[in-house]
Amino acid sequence: VYRKNRKVMTQTRYTFNYSQDIVHLQTKFSLFKRVANILFSITFENGFEDGLMRKSLELLIERNDCLRLKFEKKGKQNVQQFREKCVLDDIPSIAFTEYSQIDKFVNKFRKKAVNVFKGETFKPIFAVGPAGEKILFIKISHMVADTYGIGVLVNDLYQIYNAVSKGEELPAAPGSFEEVIQKDTQYRANDTALEKDREFFKDYYE
Repeated sequence: VYRKNRKVMTQTRYTFNYSQDIVHLQTKFSLFKRVANILFSITFENGFEDGLMRKSLELLIERNDCLRLKFEKKGKQNVQQFREKCVLDDIPSIAFTEYSQIDKFVNKFRKKAVNVFKGETFKPIFAVGPAGEKILFIKISHMVADTYGIGVLVNDLYQIYNAVSKGEELPAAPGSFEEVIQKDTQYRANDTALEKDREFFKDYYE
């Protein structure tokens, strides 16, 4: 998705948080790495202009640091860094003449995993449906967003596109995922807090 010559890394490397550990275990013990894919589409009844949508997606990456994550292996440990900047490559565009073609496309598109260890976090595709409706397909890694996170990204994208198309000021950006990772990392290193929570849930379930 991103041009390799434009990756600029921050210095801080983080281990996975608990939710990322669960997703990574799914890929580790599954026959198919695509289990970490989340595929969704957004239909725009009034259409969208490809150039403005591309600009909106670039702003989405700029405003949502989870989309700038890069994963790598350091010895036996998996770590992640937040890139300061990512630039999208060309976004494919396809047209469907029948709705059955959409099902075939989705089945094919979902099969290949988003490779977070090569700097990918999501893959967008522009499409035109049989009735002329404009559709944005996005395949995203569960390592960078869950269902709630996708809702945040979609809402932000809508607001960005509306602002860009009208020449208005962008709304306030969503919160930082790096801050979440930092808090999770601090919690994971706090043995006292972990033991307290462990005892709470042990007592609760018993």
